[in-house]
Amino acid sequence: MPSPFVSITNRVYVSFESDGLIEGKGVSLRVHESTLCAKNYTALQGRIVQTEMQKDQSCTITVQVPQNYTIALYFNTFYLYNVDCAVHALKVYDGAQESANRLLGEFCNFATPNPIFTTGNILRLVFPATDRDFVSLQLDATYVATDQGQGCGGELYNYGGVFTSPLYPANNRTRMECLWTVTVPHNLLAALRFEVFDLGSKSSCATDYLQILDREEDPKAESAAVDAGQEKVVRQHCGGDSPAIYISTRSTLRVRYKKTQNFAGVGWVIKFMGVEKGVAVNDY
Repeated sequence: MPSPFVSITNRVYVSFESDGLIEGKGVSLRVHESTLCAKNYTALQGRIVQTEMQKDQSCTITVQVPQNYTIALYFNTFYLYNVDCAVHALKVYDGAQESANRLLGEFCNFATPNPIFTTGNILRLVFPATDRDFVSLQLDATYVATDQGQGCGGELYNYGGVFTSPLYPANNRTRMECLWTVTVPHNLLAALRFEVFDLGSKSSCATDYLQILDREEDPKAESAAVDAGQEKVVRQHCGGDSPAIYISTRSTLRVRYKKTQNFAGVGWVIKFMGVEKGVAVNDY
């Protein structure tokens, strides 16, 4: 079931395509007006977009997932200016309480924040009320919930976004094995571009590595969404590799990350996107 979608403007275009190969009950959508400020997300993954702050009224965005899950928040785009950063910065809290000991970070100006990782199942973003008539704000972030440990795996579905190794850029010295499923719209191919990759020394390649899993391309498949062949490891990277861009054979691929407590690297950052077959990734 797709997660709820919140538009950036007051207009959304929905296109439905079908053929004679697959039968189902169809699609049912519920559309309603979303307030500029109070937003609540409960799906296990989603995209958070906010482009306005309210004068004399704070804006609160809450993500709440099931118990025993934690949340990772990855910033695709962020800037906030023409405000007093000491007063009006975005505040992100670990939990429902807006208390100093639960504050994970304050963000302002143009620097894109590092990912945020909660210890519990609630994430709270607060934009304080502003007294300015004009504030320039752009927040575009992806969140993913997992029950495998902080930032360890999950499912991503979007046209594009970012995800990272657990607790990036901290060196998390624990043994972990994590699996992410990355899916883009069915008529596109999933592409991965590595922005950062540092898994320490090549001497640990047997134990600390990242794998990309994909299916063999089927020339008879009419759609990128069709599962063709058996899933297999198509790439494995470790140490200080410089991984090249990878474009999948369909709209879904998976990333597996395994490391030990002796891991000495910084980690990795991956940008994913949906691309048309035959179009260079650099054109996106």
